[in-house]
Amino acid sequence: MIVDLVLSHGDLSMFFNISPSYSIMDLAKNSAKADYEFLHSLLVKHSSGVYILAEPPMIEDAEEITAVMVREVLSALRSMFDIIIVDTPHQFDERTLTALEMSDIILLVTLLNIPSLKNTLKCLDLFDRLGMRDDRLRLVISRYLASDEIPKEKIEGILKMAVTCTIPNDYPTVISSVNRGKLLREIAPEKEVTRSFRHLADLLLGPSTVRQPVVADRKPGFLGRLFPSERSSK
Repeated sequence: MIVDLVLSHGDLSMFFNISPSYSIMDLAKNSAKADYEFLHSLLVKHSSGVYILAEPPMIEDAEEITAVMVREVLSALRSMFDIIIVDTPHQFDERTLTALEMSDIILLVTLLNIPSLKNTLKCLDLFDRLGMRDDRLRLVISRYLASDEIPKEKIEGILKMAVTCTIPNDYPTVISSVNRGKLLREIAPEKEVTRSFRHLADLLLGPSTVRQPVVADRKPGFLGRLFPSERSSK
């Protein structure tokens, strides 16, 4: 299943061409009664078989969802789904860090240009300081071209991290998928960009990625180090 945690400007419902009646807001406010029937009444099942928990309908609704709610929502979903993909925003607020803390795998996506790589270095520095730069972290290069001025091998040296997967730059195919609300495998099953996503999925679902569940209340946690006053008041 997929969760849209880009609360103010999420796009999952558009990408999947669905019109959800409920959103993450409804689960966040009622997570205590999230049994099987209630949970599935809030989710949209896409024709591909994937369940989707959509973004809130109004921008201002995002402010009502707290980090505690995010933890409760993900805990409820983990009790019912084997695989949960969380789309997070670029901002490292407490809600995003809560989702990262609970994750078994973290995909750090970057591009082969100087501004993106600078921000990737800043992310890695934060992960170092918070104790997150461990075997959960995987580096993915998006919009990759083998002819780029900055070769992949040089990036691995600069970031001191191996590249897990590259997603080729095929803007026409990807934007067609987005605008039509159809999966890449539906409109371009044999394209290299489609095969690259399939390869990434195979890598993530392999036996080497299986980890023990993260203990939610482990101490000391990196969230406590980054947001000591907020967490101590809860």
